[in-house]
Amino acid sequence: MTKSKKDTTTIKPPSALIRMVRYNPLHPDEPITANVHANEVTRWQEEGWQHSEQGK
Repeated sequence: MTKSKKDTTTIKPPSALIRMVRYNPLHPDEPITANVHANEVTRWQEEGWQHSEQGK
């Protein structure tokens, strides 16, 4: 029998969500606000999203 590795995944609470905005959506009716997990902020910024001033 093999031993399973201990799961070291850290789950952050909802307070770890960052408010992001996009002022110029790529398509009409696309969302312009999003609550993004802190681990995903860099990827969203690469897609043109910015930190919301209201969410700070």
